[in-house]
Amino acid sequence: MCAASTCTESPDAHCSPANVWTNLVAVGSEGTDLETDCADLVVWSDSYPDYLQVTDFRLEVPDSAQITGITASVRHAAGTSGTVVDGGVHLIKHGVVGRADRSNPTPWASPDLANVDYGGASDLWNDTWTAADVNSPDFGVALSAVFTRGAGNERAYVDIVYVTVHYRLSCD
Repeated sequence: MCAASTCTESPDAHCSPANVWTNLVAVGSEGTDLETDCADLVVWSDSYPDYLQVTDFRLEVPDSAQITGITASVRHAAGTSGTVVDGGVHLIKHGVVGRADRSNPTPWASPDLANVDYGGASDLWNDTWTAADVNSPDFGVALSAVFTRGAGNERAYVDIVYVTVHYRLSCD
């Protein structure tokens, strides 16, 4: 682990785990097993937030649609109750992570996966959106997880991310 992690100066050559998301392919489909069906991240008291970026939702919002809101639904869990919270939940537009953060301080469920919604039917995440923006393969969701304790580590798991684009069409 030391080659891919942060080594700190200490008498016992302490190495902290790499804080990057692994098993990313698992986010493409819904599952039930934390170890095999989820992307996972070892979280510890490091300030570096590795964002899991999920894009290319292959949406088909009509070109004439007026976007009224966007909901990101994330199915996630923590290895142990009360140890992991949102570090940030953002939308990605044109491949760039947006500034609007919809994270909340509620600890992630454990040990069962739970769906959590961010944004909503009238939430534009402090941006303007067109059908081309949300239909683009560069549109997505970026999220990070934070360890709530001062010592030790835990795992954060993300099973799948869904996006609902709320819109209206004008009648001609």
